[in-house]
Amino acid sequence: IITSPDKILTFLDDGVNKTLRQTAGESGVTDGMDLALCTLDITTGELQYAGAFNSLYYTHNNELYEIKADKKPIGTNVDGVADQYTNHIIQLVPGDMVYLFSDGYPDQFGGPKGKKFKYQPLKDLLLKLSPLPVAEQHYQLEKVLQEWQGNLEQVDDIVIIGIRVPVV
Repeated sequence: IITSPDKILTFLDDGVNKTLRQTAGESGVTDGMDLALCTLDITTGELQYAGAFNSLYYTHNNELYEIKADKKPIGTNVDGVADQYTNHIIQLVPGDMVYLFSDGYPDQFGGPKGKKFKYQPLKDLLLKLSPLPVAEQHYQLEKVLQEWQGNLEQVDDIVIIGIRVPVV
């Protein structure tokens, strides 16, 4: 059984590469997948995280921290060798918030000039919303996105997963 996020990503990278023939040559495909994966031990507050282009954000004591992902997509290995990913270990405390997300929210076009929302405004928004109950954060994220997007078409999948570290 593989339980370490970095080892899981390497296993996925190898499997996707082999299954989709992600190698050099005429029949090869060169399309990768971005992914963030974490485990949380709710009794100790230890979070382990590994990412393939998708970072992790977390808030602690009213500050937002970013753990950067490796710049290696899942499944694109022209040499046929699975990538190795970095396993990050973070000690969290009850009340901290953890966020995983796709690039859809920051890449959404909108606003008065039809530009992308971008990552810094997303960081600022998550920090501002983090003290709120998770259900209220969801509502506010939807509201801000709808206001930003206006009548423009949604350009990508939009996923934000937020969890508050529970008191045990």
